[in-house]
Amino acid sequence: MYDGRALMFMIAETSIHAGSGMSVGYVDLPLQRDVVREIPIIQSSGVKGALRDFFEEIDKKTTEIIFGPEDGSQYSSAISFSDAKLLFFPVKSLYGVFAYITCPMVINDFLRDIKNVDPKISYQINILPTDDMALTLEPNIISLNNNIVLNDILFQKEIINDNYLRDLLNTLKDKIFPDNDEYKYWKENFLKRIAIVNDSVFRDFTLLSTEIVTRNKINDDTGVVDESGGGLWSEENLPQDSILYSLLFASKPYSNDNNGFSNGSEIINYIKEKLDKNRIQIGGHKTIGKGFVFINFWEQGVNN
Repeated sequence: MYDGRALMFMIAETSIHAGSGMSVGYVDLPLQRDVVREIPIIQSSGVKGALRDFFEEIDKKTTEIIFGPEDGSQYSSAISFSDAKLLFFPVKSLYGVFAYITCPMVINDFLRDIKNVDPKISYQINILPTDDMALTLEPNIISLNNNIVLNDILFQKEIINDNYLRDLLNTLKDKIFPDNDEYKYWKENFLKRIAIVNDSVFRDFTLLSTEIVTRNKINDDTGVVDESGGGLWSEENLPQDSILYSLLFASKPYSNDNNGFSNGSEIINYIKEKLDKNRIQIGGHKTIGKGFVFINFWEQGVNN
C-alpha cells in the first residue's frame, strides 16, 4: 500500500529525446506518445531510470533499497512512477516570441492526477474553445488587438473569465516555478504567455511542432557520411521550455535492511530533500546535451 505520494514538475531546459524506437514515418526516431491521444509523454520506466541514475551518485545502498536491485531478483522497488505527461507545450508566437499552450483535456487530466497528492484541490474547469480561438489572460504578451498567431496560424483572442481557471493558473505559476533568481523571469512572464486552445488543436501542435533534428555519422577515414554505418537519419525532440509532470508513489521498503525507512512517506521526503530544485538528465543523447530538466515538487499550502 502506498502511503507516500508526491508530484514533481519537470521544466525542460534543453530539448528532450525520449524515443520510442524506429518508425516507418518521415521521422526515423520519433518521441514516445500516448497511444490514444498522440500527445508526447516520457514513459514511467524512463522517469524511474533517470532518477535512479541521479540517486546512485548520492548513495548506492540507499538507492537499491528504494528502487530495488538492478536485476530485480531479491525484492521489489518501494517506489513507482507515472508516465511524465505534458502540461504546457511551447509554440512559436508572432507576438512575444513563444506561448505556453495547453487545452481543457490536459488541464482536467492534471486536476484528476493532482488529487492523488492534494485532495483539497477543488477546481472545476468547463471551457470549450473553438478551433480558431485561443484563451489568454490580461495582461499578456502574445496578442495584438484580438489576434494571436501561433506557428503562423491565426487565432481569435478571448480573455479567460472563468474564476476557477484563473485561480488554477495562478496556483500553477507558484507551483511550477521556484522562488529564486534564476527562474524569476520565467515565473513573472508565465501567465503572460499562456494560450488555451481546443483539444484537437493542441494535439495537432504537439504532432507537428516538435523539434526535428537531422543527424548523420561521419566516417573517420573519409570525413564524409558513413552510409554503411548509419548514414542520414532524423529524430524528434520535445522542445526546450516544455513543462511536464509525473506522480511518485512509495511504500515501506521490501528489503530486510530498510536503512531507517519505516514507511513510504519517509522515502518521499528523502526523494524530495535530494531532488527538489535540482536537475537531472532524462531520455537519450545525454552526451550531446539533451534531456536537462529542472525538478520542482508540488508543495501544499500555496494558493490552495
